[in-house]
This record gives sequence, structure tokens and C-alpha cells, in this order.
Amino acid sequence: MTKILKGVLLSTLAIGLLFGDPKELLDEARKMVIKGMHEQAVEVLKTALSQNPRKNTKFEILTELAELELTLIYPPETEDAFNHLMEAKSLYPENFRGMDKVFYLLGVAYMQMGRYVDAAKSFETVATKFRKSKYFDDALNGVEEAFKKNFKEVEVWVGGEPITKIEVDETIEKIPSLFRQKYETPEGRKELVENMVNGLLAVEEAKARKLYL
Repeated sequence: MTKILKGVLLSTLAIGLLFGDPKELLDEARKMVIKGMHEQAVEVLKTALSQNPRKNTKFEILTELAELELTLIYPPETEDAFNHLMEAKSLYPENFRGMDKVFYLLGVAYMQMGRYVDAAKSFETVATKFRKSKYFDDALNGVEEAFKKNFKEVEVWVGGEPITKIEVDETIEKIPSLFRQKYETPEGRKELVENMVNGLLAVEEAKARKLYL
């Protein structure tokens, strides 16, 4: 589908939903996400947000929108997502049901912004205050990942993404002992880092081409 046709369909959809009920628009956006219509879902959620929804519906719209902007839109719309999450966070107390998702996504946003200490704190909030959250395991992993990224000894930068010494060391430790000795030499370590760089670049290329669809 061409960009022009997508634009026409999106405009038609926006006009048709302009005066819709915010809750119904939220449900419609969720159906679009299932179908892989992520950009369209973002526009529908923004329309719902403009309809002065009730507080609880607004909270759901903001978190749904931020999740899309951070994880399913490429390149991620990190700044917009961060603002939406901060607005959602301001609506209810920290222990409110659903706030675990806000803190987890804030951790993701901080990671994308390179604010690794803030990311660790947000993930830690999920891990310590929302132990039954579906984000609990991911939050624990997030704390560890944020620590690695905050480690000052950077081995190499891939765009704006650091590969730290501790990450390389950990990767070497995971290699079976029979083959590990090769990568403990300067030449082997360089080869491993190059492979890690190529892996990151491949992921970025896949996101850019939307191969996850």
C-alpha cells in the first residue's frame, strides 16, 4: 500500500471517528493493533484523547498510546510517549491499578533516551511495589540492563546505543568453555564485538523495514 493511499485511508478514518465516544475509539484502536495497523491506531488514540475522556478512560488511552509509540512505531516516538506517560502518572497515586505499566514503560522510555539511572529506578519501582505485575520479570531484566548500559566503560557505540565492557564480558561467559578461549584474546574479543555490532544493526534494519509484521 502506497503512502498516499495510507494517508487517504487514515484521513477518512479520522473523519469517521472524529466524534466517536473515547471508550469506543480506544476499543477500535486496540483492534487495529491486533491487525498490525499501528500508525492508524496512534491517530485514533490521539483523536480519543481530544474528546475530553473520563479520567479512567484517559489513563488507558495515554498508556496504550505510549506503549505504541515506544514499542511498535519505528522510529520510536520516545518524547511523545514520555509526555503521555507523565500525564498518566499525574492522574492517580503511585499505587493505582495500572500504574505498574506506567512505570515499566517509563523505564523503556528512559532507556531509549539514554537516561539509564532513571530507567533503573522506574524498573525497580515495578519490581518492588508491583510484585504480581505481568511486567515484573521484564522489570527485573530492565534493572540489570540499565545497570549494564550505565557502566562507564563503553566498548563501542552503535549509533546512539552503547555496547559496554560488562556486556561483552557477560557474552563471553555464556560461550561454552570449549570455544571461549578464542574470544578471550584481543583478536577474538574484537571479532565478538563486531558480531554484536552486526547483530544490533540487523535488528535496526529489521525494525526500519517493519519485518516484525
